[in-house]
Amino acid sequence: MQQGQTDDERRGSSSDEDTTARVQLPIDQHIHSLCEQVKRMTVQRESTTSQMHSMLDQAIDELQFLKKQEERSLQSHIKQIEEVRLVSLPASLAKRR
Repeated sequence: MQQGQTDDERRGSSSDEDTTARVQLPIDQHIHSLCEQVKRMTVQRESTTSQMHSMLDQAIDELQFLKKQEERSLQSHIKQIEEVRLVSLPASLAKRR
């Protein structure tokens, strides 16, 4: 403490420090609480992002599977149509003669 301060001044200074410390403690606690809340929200956001990414990957895989399945089905239909044409073509040519 500074020299020349009276006891009252020292007590006042100490009282101000006590008041500041009492006010600072709830502020620090609130800051800590907010930091923890931000951490939780970040974890939740990362979890949600991860879940969405996983769901989108699964949807893409399913769509690719369905696309390949549809392509195979179309190829099968094209083959059947070509076979019918080959069978019916000679018959239609024979009728023309």
